[in-house]
This record gives sequence, C-alpha cells and structure tokens, in this order.
Amino acid sequence: MLDLRGHAPRAIHLVGVQPVTMQDYGGGLTKAVAEQVPHAVRMVLDLLAQRCGVVPTPLQNAPEPGAGVMTQAVARKAYEQGRPSEEMACRYGDERVLARRGV
Repeated sequence: MLDLRGHAPRAIHLVGVQPVTMQDYGGGLTKAVAEQVPHAVRMVLDLLAQRCGVVPTPLQNAPEPGAGVMTQAVARKAYEQGRPSEEMACRYGDERVLARRGV
C-alpha cells in the first residue's frame, strides 16, 4: 500500500536476536538473548548514524541499562514485572490461531 501511494521506504534494515527457545511464548529473556541486546542496540544506533545521520542522545540518569534509548513500555524491567504469571499467560500459542484450516 505504501508503494502504491509513493511512500515505500527505499531500504529496510532488520536487527534482531535469535531466540534460544521457541517453546516459551511470552516468557522472559533467556540469559543468552539478554546478553545480545546491547549489541543489537549498538547496531541500531550505528545504522541510524550511518544511514540517516541521526545520533541519539541517551537520557541522563536512565533507570536501567538501555532505558535511555527505548520507551519504558519495552524496557526489560517493566516488561518482566508487567507480564502475567506462567499460569495465566498463553505459553504455547493460541489453538485458534495455530490450527490448520480444514483439518
């Protein structure tokens, strides 16, 4: 739709971290993944600087590492404290979404 309207981005860059397990939907970050977050943040900041000339200024007195470059809604501490218990959370996907049609 963006392309039809003449607003499609010229380039898209994806930065992510490979999950250790796919069996714990909605669970917290594993230690291995959490250790890669600073590297992923650095990659995003480098891309912004190289491609857009944008150099973000970290917030002073950020409450936790990385909080100066993201909103509190996705900060790890807020996420971990705000998610439901394992008993209440859907950990293995929703059967209605994962079911095959016609099966």
